[in-house]
Formats: sequence, structure tokens, C-alpha cells
Amino acid sequence: MEIKDLFSYIGFLIVKLGPLFMVFYFILDSIFQANTKGIMYIIGICITVILTIIIGNTISFKNPDTPINDFCFPIAIENFVNISNLPLSQSIYGFTFLYIFIPLLKYQFMYHNAVFFVLFFLLILTDFTLLMNYNCFSIQQAVFSLLIGGIIGTIYISMLLKSKTKNIIYIPGIPQSQLCDLPKRKAYKCKLKTK
Repeated sequence: MEIKDLFSYIGFLIVKLGPLFMVFYFILDSIFQANTKGIMYIIGICITVILTIIIGNTISFKNPDTPINDFCFPIAIENFVNISNLPLSQSIYGFTFLYIFIPLLKYQFMYHNAVFFVLFFLLILTDFTLLMNYNCFSIQQAVFSLLIGGIIGTIYISMLLKSKTKNIIYIPGIPQSQLCDLPKRKAYKCKLKTK
């Protein structure tokens, strides 16, 4: 195996397994931190995937090119290759990006997470590029899927923010000085301080 093929294979794995890694990260974070933030994320992802499949199969999108099935659909059940006319990875990335971005914007923690946003943007761009290079979906399908995920993510996180229950919202990169206090009873008390 040549070095070029090795990098292609590693890129393929990262892009194809990226949505799964994100879901598992939120589940594990929820388990280790003993909170419901990951559960709320998973509920949102399930809603996003179901609505993306329904909307994608309702609107007739035609891909003019023949997809390379080994890359585009590495997992197939018998002759049933794909369940959606839209790329679910782009929908999941769009949902996740706005699910994390909006609370950071609201609570002004953007500068603590600049590297995250650059890496996330590169992940979305890499997935988009590979979907186009292997003719998996058309540009319209990929952009529409990203928009569906982003819209659902915006609506979902807005509803969670309106609930005023901050312990169900995932906000990465909060400085410890903004979160924890040492009360007089010698036990830590952690709450998000807003400005």
C-alpha cells in the first residue's frame, strides 16, 4: 500500500466514521459526567436523521452521476443500499455545528473554542469534497442536507435554551472560573455564570 493510498484510506475512515465518533463522544460524556447533555444531543440527532430521511425521500433529487458504492455506501443490507436521498453525514454535521455554536454565541464563549470551529469546518468541507469526488450525491443534495441539519439544530437548541435548564445544554470550553464556586460548606457548587 502506497503512502497516498494510506492517507486516502485514513481520510475515508475519519469522514465516514466522524458522525459516529461525535455521537459516541456525547454518549460517553453523558455517562462519565453523569448528566443528560449527551442524551439531549442524541434525541436531537434522532429527530434530525428521521426528518432528513423523510424530507430527502419526499423531494425528488437526482444525482446525474453514478456513485462509487464502495465509498458512498460502505454498509448495505442485501440490495438495500441507501435509505436517504440526502447525505446523512452532512445533516448530522449541520445539526451538531449549530447545536454547539448557538449556546457558545449566547454565553460569549466563542474565543475559547476557535480551534474547534476551524477543525469542525474542515471536517464538513472534507466530507462535502469526498461526497462530490466519489459522486455520492449532487451539490444540491449535500447543501440541502447541511441546511436541514442546521435548521433542525437551530430550532432544537433554541427550544432547549428557552427551557432555562442549562444543565441539559452542552457548552464546551467554559473556563473553570465561570463555572465553579467554593461555598462555605466546603463543597463545590457549579453553575454557569452569565454576564
